[in-house]
Amino acid sequence: MQKDPPLQISRLHEDILRYIYTFHFLSIEQVMRLLRYSLNSKRNCQKLLKALRDHSYLDSPRLPRAYLGNPPYVYCLSREGLNYLRDLGYDTDFRFRPIDHKQPSYSWLSHMMALNDFLICACLLPDFGYSVALETLIHEWIIKRRFRPVVEVRIKKETGGVERRMVGVEVDAFMNFRFQNNLHMPLLVELDRASESKWKIREKVYSLLAYVDGPYAKLFEVDPDMATIAFVVADNNTHRRDLLLHYIESVLKETNRLSDAEMFYVAALPSGILSPIDIFLSPLWHRPFEFEELDKTEANARFPGQVLLLSNNIPKVKVYTTPLPLIDGSLLA
Repeated sequence: MQKDPPLQISRLHEDILRYIYTFHFLSIEQVMRLLRYSLNSKRNCQKLLKALRDHSYLDSPRLPRAYLGNPPYVYCLSREGLNYLRDLGYDTDFRFRPIDHKQPSYSWLSHMMALNDFLICACLLPDFGYSVALETLIHEWIIKRRFRPVVEVRIKKETGGVERRMVGVEVDAFMNFRFQNNLHMPLLVELDRASESKWKIREKVYSLLAYVDGPYAKLFEVDPDMATIAFVVADNNTHRRDLLLHYIESVLKETNRLSDAEMFYVAALPSGILSPIDIFLSPLWHRPFEFEELDKTEANARFPGQVLLLSNNIPKVKVYTTPLPLIDGSLLA
């Protein structure tokens, strides 16, 4: 049987391989956004992806769904694809098991797709004419292989005393924006799908504080005094956003680090296709301790349909009322 001729890798094929290396798993819609394709170009994108898959540069597990119908493919690099990028100078010298890509779980892939939607917005932001560049983007799948230190945390126990633990820190992404006059904004990203308990979140905040104090600056070659930690909540879950802010506040109080509140930003992402301008430049984000205590009647009138947190000053509720953009407009001037 005659073998198919080898694929002549075009610039577009190579762009797709580079994007999938950066993001680990991508849907066809995400690839189209990165290629700046319109919906009318979906067939062309399908042909490019099919050629790479048929010639063993990509694997294509399906994205599980909770309803009937054929689930869509998601695309990841095969060993052949990694070898191609290795010859271009990409870091591929780590353990790789293709079996891991055969069928990832629904929850894991859903987390990955939501994270990548957010990160793709960061990549597209410079397209809107602002004086900003995404200088660095390191995804979780590379971070856990190259940038995963262990830090010591001292967690205050509810029963009293302090418990010491050694915790591995594995953020979902690191980004570094560059603005005019060589100003930078390094950013640690945590994508939250409301699957982790209060205790896990608190441990994560403790470990992130130790991470910023310790290996963070050396690992990512940034100014140790410049750190922003962005918790990104999927599916417009404003109640979960408020809970995360509350958990962060509790840790900052316990560690006497109230001045570090400005380092944390939390947002509930809108559902559907995300707009880079809405995500980064509109008042979508909240910081710890920037809340009001309101009577329930007033709060329900001002924030209809929103699940509100009870305040320590019962019967009032706690409402975060000071939204702000993640990127200050003055940096774009």
